[in-house]
Amino acid sequence: MNIGDYNVYNPAELMMGPNSVRLLAELFGRYPLRVAPDDRILDLGCGTGLTSLIIAKETGAKVFANDLWVSAEENQKRFDRWGVGGQITPVCVDANNLPF
Repeated sequence: MNIGDYNVYNPAELMMGPNSVRLLAELFGRYPLRVAPDDRILDLGCGTGLTSLIIAKETGAKVFANDLWVSAEENQKRFDRWGVGGQITPVCVDANNLPF
């Protein structure tokens, strides 16, 4: 994973904590994911969805992007704009009450 590939998504404006792009790059480098396109991944605490975007693009899997503080509608607009709206399902619920 080349973190420079994601600079176009203005990660600084979307960060809600530590540099999630760098953290994912380190995780993917150390623990490569082996997923099939029909696999599903839960991005719990996705914030503005930047991590969900990277997971979707790097793995090809379907991603459920859950965050309690950012609305699903707001994230859906962002995912559609990024061209991954059909691959990522935004969710806005408490982790103790996930519908799946």
